[in-house]
Amino acid sequence: MKYLSAPRLGTLPRVLVLLCVVSLVDSQAQSLMQFEVASIRLNKSGTTSMKFPVPAGGRFSATNFPLKALIAFAYGVLGPEIYGAPDWINSERFDVEARTADSNTTREQYQQMLRALLQERFKLNAHTETRDLPAYELFVTKTGSHLKAADPKACDSAGTSRDPTVGRSANVTCSAFFTGPSSLDGRSMSMAGFCNALGIVLGRPVTDRTGLAGRFDIHLEFDPEGVNLGNGSSGLSSGGDKSDGSQPSIFSALQRQLGLRLQSHKEPTEVLVIDRLERLPTEN
Repeated sequence: MKYLSAPRLGTLPRVLVLLCVVSLVDSQAQSLMQFEVASIRLNKSGTTSMKFPVPAGGRFSATNFPLKALIAFAYGVLGPEIYGAPDWINSERFDVEARTADSNTTREQYQQMLRALLQERFKLNAHTETRDLPAYELFVTKTGSHLKAADPKACDSAGTSRDPTVGRSANVTCSAFFTGPSSLDGRSMSMAGFCNALGIVLGRPVTDRTGLAGRFDIHLEFDPEGVNLGNGSSGLSSGGDKSDGSQPSIFSALQRQLGLRLQSHKEPTEVLVIDRLERLPTEN
């Protein structure tokens, strides 16, 4: 077990223990890379529509994001891999705008900065554990892959300044994915990226066993029952849509439409256990 939280402090007076814990949490946040400027505001729109552009160019932006989704991105876990959290972690939604001093910030650095921000503003304290959890492996079917090679003109590179006058069909970011009421789409996705998207939709880790190299434009239509679909945004969602029974399950859709199949198994998975979390952030 690897702890990210404060150790037990024996029989020290309660006030002194509290002061020590707060001091340690603050020092943890300070030891991580931090955003140059950041704001977090409670979203009161009452909608479930979310927006999460791929962090790039020194900018991190998330609109109407559940706190659970922010924590999942910051720690590199899926929502179902977060334990010990209060129920409101799914319902409280926030807008985050942050910038870094370096326009070449990596995904891992964005995650580290977001962890520091959540620790500072929500007093987040957590530790990791390894548990045997259900997972999937993705294989090519015996009939072969039906994947379509990526069209380089169908998406923009991360960080590209977007011109609304350009007559593109989508003008979406390469490697990103988005969901509809019963669909998942991705532009110029590697198989590792597609497995990550499937993992978010299915709520379980998905490991690539296809052996397929290159990048692909992906469109998949399936029954939304029992999966995590948003309202056409990032794929990080608050729940699935109701099924009308007209579409195949995601398992059947993968085989018929893409020539891929999922195989279930259990594997040791590192999960995040929440020890402390405030409901609202401190002031900007």
